[in-house]
Amino acid sequence: MNYYKKYILSALAGLIFSLPLHADMRNFYHKVDITSGNVYTFVLSNLFTAYGNYLCSDVMFDDSFQYTVMNGQTLYGKKISVKPQNLLGFKARDLFNDFSPGLKLGYKSDSFGSVNWGIFASAHYSINQFRVNLSGTDEYSDERYTYFKPGAGIYLMFGSIEQKLRVQLEIGAKYNFPLTYHGTITDISNPLNAGITSYYSLKFGGAYDFSGGIFVSVNHFDIFKHTVVDSFKSWSLGATFIITPKRSSRIYGNYL
Repeated sequence: MNYYKKYILSALAGLIFSLPLHADMRNFYHKVDITSGNVYTFVLSNLFTAYGNYLCSDVMFDDSFQYTVMNGQTLYGKKISVKPQNLLGFKARDLFNDFSPGLKLGYKSDSFGSVNWGIFASAHYSINQFRVNLSGTDEYSDERYTYFKPGAGIYLMFGSIEQKLRVQLEIGAKYNFPLTYHGTITDISNPLNAGITSYYSLKFGGAYDFSGGIFVSVNHFDIFKHTVVDSFKSWSLGATFIITPKRSSRIYGNYL
């Protein structure tokens, strides 16, 4: 499993650093996105990705902040109380709370009309860290699980290049492959399920130094196997904020 994780992360890193070499391909859709559930991580990553967009003269990097809601029930019908890690904390479990870097590669249309479209494949690594209470007392334990999430999606872009404001609607799905688990809910090996997550986003942008939007992501499977808990699901609500300091007029003609 450790070899598998290293292979995945190495492949993702290689693709990410090779993207600037292809930035001039007009129909090549390329996007690196970073999602976090910690305020400081979100702000810091925005500074790095803004500089990356500046250097590439491209809207290559996205940054998002998300809040994940989890709910579950034990095998005995008792509700599992779940809390997020500290959204303003400085510990590692806080800074990498709900953290998910990844990339999207695909094809985009490049017409001068009022509607464009794109289709892409994606790959993300996610780490969720949270706290649970199974006993009904005031004691909460730290939990952590990780997934590798390949997927695919499509989007529609409304607004021509000449317009200052454009709108993008995106829908997609990811298949979640479990990687690791650490916590007190169970001590059995391989307690996590695999399954599908769908996501839906709405973005606004154009001839400005920034763009943004909102998104929803929904898990359609129980995270833990039924031999561990009766049910445990999650969904996420988030906001995307992208800083795009324009280095040339080519940013004006690009997509969100």
